[in-house]
Amino acid sequence: MIKFMEGLKKNLEYATVGLTALITLIVTSEVALRGMFDFSIVISDEASRYLMIWIVMLAGGLAAQTDEHIRIEMVPSRLSPSVKRGMALTSQFLTLTFLAVFIYTSLKILPGMRGDRTVTLGISMFWVYLALPVGGCLMFFVTSYNTWKMLRNKPVNAGHVSEVKS
Repeated sequence: MIKFMEGLKKNLEYATVGLTALITLIVTSEVALRGMFDFSIVISDEASRYLMIWIVMLAGGLAAQTDEHIRIEMVPSRLSPSVKRGMALTSQFLTLTFLAVFIYTSLKILPGMRGDRTVTLGISMFWVYLALPVGGCLMFFVTSYNTWKMLRNKPVNAGHVSEVKS
């Protein structure tokens, strides 16, 4: 399982870096063409917006794996290890509940997007909205794995969760 998680992390890193490079190329080309030739790439705005959605959802899975999501540390840092562990587990279970609702809802609206097309790219909005359940499932899987490790008192990752031991 550890090798699978490492492979997942590496692939998510490649995907987010690759998509970010693609956005950078699109936006830089748009700015250069507009500034030098008074010409605009019609698809640049829409393409960069939809690529950004995919980047955010994939990076959410990466952040869940490396335990780098935003959280408030002021209260847990002042608690005993056992209370801190209880708070961390509660947080993990609440996160899993939220992600389950998020995945269910995004899968429910996904079929309705097949008929809608983007204005300039002309692709089905299904492909844009697909980022939501894909990212949600990635985050759910990784959070489930980290929670399972926490329940077994094994270190999870660098950061908040790995510091929690009973």
